[in-house]
Amino acid sequence: MDNSAPSTPTSTPATGTRNDVLSDDERPGGITGLPQEQVEEITKLALRRADFRLLPLLGMLNALSLIDRSNLGLARTAGMGKDLSLGIGARYSIVSCIYFIPYILLELPSNLFLRRLGVVNWLTFLAISWGTVQLAMGFVTTWKHLMLCRVLLGAFEAGFFPALVYIVTSWYTRHEVQKRLAALYIVGVFVGGFSAIFAYVLTLLNGKQGIAGWSWIFIVEGAITIGFGILGWFYLPTFPEQNTFLTTIETSIVLNRVEKDRGDSVPDDISTGKVIAHLSDWKIWVFGVMYMCTTMPSYAISFFLTLILRGMGWSTTASLLLVGQQRQGGAIQGFSSPRLDLEDVSPGYLHTVPPFPFHSNSTRVMSADSFTSDIKKEKDVSKDSSVSSVKIESGSSGYDAVFEKRTLRYLDWRILPILALAYSFALIDRINLGAAYAAGMDADLGLRHGSRYSIISCIYFVPYFFLQLPGNLVLRYFGVRNWLSFVIVAWGSVQLGMGFVHQWGWLVLCRALLGVFEASFFPALVFIISTWYKRHEVQKRLAIFYLLSITAGGLSPLLAYVLSLLDGKGNLAGWRWIFVIEGIITILLAGITYLFIPEFPDQNRFLTKEQTEFVLKRIDEDRGDALPDEITWAKVLLHLRDWTIWGYGTIFLLASLPSYAQGFFLPIILKGMGWSKTASLLLASFSVPPYGPTIITTMVMAHYADKYKHRSGFIAGCTIVCLIGLTLTAFAKQDAVRYFGCFLINAGNSGSGPSILAYSVNNVVSHSKRSVVTALTISLSSIGGIIATTVFRAADFPRYVPGMYFLFHDVIWDVTLTITIRFGCIHCGTIFDFGSFGCYDLSLLHPK
Repeated sequence: MDNSAPSTPTSTPATGTRNDVLSDDERPGGITGLPQEQVEEITKLALRRADFRLLPLLGMLNALSLIDRSNLGLARTAGMGKDLSLGIGARYSIVSCIYFIPYILLELPSNLFLRRLGVVNWLTFLAISWGTVQLAMGFVTTWKHLMLCRVLLGAFEAGFFPALVYIVTSWYTRHEVQKRLAALYIVGVFVGGFSAIFAYVLTLLNGKQGIAGWSWIFIVEGAITIGFGILGWFYLPTFPEQNTFLTTIETSIVLNRVEKDRGDSVPDDISTGKVIAHLSDWKIWVFGVMYMCTTMPSYAISFFLTLILRGMGWSTTASLLLVGQQRQGGAIQGFSSPRLDLEDVSPGYLHTVPPFPFHSNSTRVMSADSFTSDIKKEKDVSKDSSVSSVKIESGSSGYDAVFEKRTLRYLDWRILPILALAYSFALIDRINLGAAYAAGMDADLGLRHGSRYSIISCIYFVPYFFLQLPGNLVLRYFGVRNWLSFVIVAWGSVQLGMGFVHQWGWLVLCRALLGVFEASFFPALVFIISTWYKRHEVQKRLAIFYLLSITAGGLSPLLAYVLSLLDGKGNLAGWRWIFVIEGIITILLAGITYLFIPEFPDQNRFLTKEQTEFVLKRIDEDRGDALPDEITWAKVLLHLRDWTIWGYGTIFLLASLPSYAQGFFLPIILKGMGWSKTASLLLASFSVPPYGPTIITTMVMAHYADKYKHRSGFIAGCTIVCLIGLTLTAFAKQDAVRYFGCFLINAGNSGSGPSILAYSVNNVVSHSKRSVVTALTISLSSIGGIIATTVFRAADFPRYVPGMYFLFHDVIWDVTLTITIRFGCIHCGTIFDFGSFGCYDLSLLHPK
């Protein structure tokens, strides 16, 4: 065919074939101008990114839909059958099967309207809606109300699973799709397998707040579904031609592969005539009947296995746990799903597939020339190389603004959430001592005698201080994934062990081990983040990372309160459950960390070669240390002689004192103000401020600090706000005013923390010095933890006036030292234009 083929396609026959075919030169089959090995590399990375973006979240939502659909049997076993009289006649069978009537009728209409309503909009609405219905099922009082909720649940869940299969199959070729569907299924079955165990834990809340155990199953699982539905609004994937997380060239390759495989990469219009024509295809009905026959046993197991086990003589506890084990065993078979080769497809389906035409009237317009200009790059990196060795051909040094924005957005999504999730549990496991104390640990272990509680609190920081720098120095040697996954498993195991100590001396040992394993974690995260961004971008990212962490960490008191309600269950006190459950969650988190935690830019495996070179080039232009230098003891000693590094660490030390004090003692202070144990835990949590306003103040400050390329003034301003809050908390007479002071303390601390970390990493060059400054800055802050736990003595309960006096002087010294370092840089002559290798904070004085 010549190149004069029409650019507009003719009508598409009902069979799905096309009459418009472009020549080999016109189609981007091999991506004109690119070497074949480069196309293969980009394809591999594009598929990996699509897998990461599609399968985890869709799999988790699918798991929640399965749990919310099939937890009826668990709830009945836990007492719902008796409370709602479901054993009379066929009531339970009616409640069970009524779900499937709207589910069957609404699946097809939902899929037909999926593109018109938008994937993100529709699936988010469905998840939040069925989560709300699930939550409401915890409050029904008659079996008829339960039946109504089941009808609504079927209506809202109807379009969800078909949409997931539709979306996943649109991204991959036919021989790739079964493996992805198997992964989606495995996630659902594996997570669903734990639902029975989780349901058993929730039934232990029976009678709490006047709510039955089976009601807690619906309430908590419904709330979790709503939370994931909200998360889906930000992160749900859509169809390939509509996606925003791949680059243009990656999207083109994905669409082209699908087009060559089956010829339907660009959607056709959905009409009533087409739908009727498709429904007249007998093969569709055969596939449906086959799937119906395979799902019937699994539904029966979900609904009735717990009842069968109860009838066999097993207790409620044993039957629920055995159901969980059975489901997890079934998930293993998913890994053996065979690869679907083209030989497995019926010959009638293998029609001739034309090459992928990019038409002007397609949903997404792309041409073969649109990705040939800025892609040809050559990278020659030796062991001792810098980014100066990254060769970029003439004419390709400039990057498209859309490409730059999309790459940075993808970096933010890929780096910040997983690091924040990991650090939030480090915070929870570090500061939950105060919540356990308020929940009864003080009485059981005799912690009010002398300084026992202060000793237990501060012993953590001794190894934490000494091991941060060595941990950062060996980070590259062991590898980011290996090292961080190991320390997470280690401290999670220690945290779990803390739930079984019976003497305060053993608790001291556990806290020391906790400090050993957590020591290198936070410095490593700050080190990693600072290597990915320019200096005027890093504070905003550190602020997002920090806020996500404290948002989850701020829920620690609320989680601790819920866990303390298990008091007496399993012959364990409520405070012990805090350590046991949070330790188990941390251990499980290590697996997620190993799979998804990012490494350094030069070691990453989730960006294309072009994107990696773009990231390294912009970092090198900003500060000249995109690629790592070798770490030696001589370099470490040289860096340690830089007085400014110690200055940043001291500022962070002084700034950390109020936050450590509040993290340890806010529940205790509130309890001393007259609040009950329940109220003190809830008022200390994020869900009920004082942590709430910190999100706004920290992000606003980070935005303007990056915008004006300035740090010290914002640090001083936040410290003054903290000083006002401390004054109110220490000396005000009214409890409400003292509590408001906690709001100001949080606002000041949360704003200054990312600012100081950004200030320190902005003013150093080379990876070796960056590893030293992040570790030293954070390790010095751990001295603040030791000081905080010693100045807030148990003998000063409940107002802790000496401790508050100490913090009052602390923040004054913090402001003074910040001003000293700023003008000390001027005195030493370290003023450079922004973008050069000098004092970042002084760029306003010498703008380019």
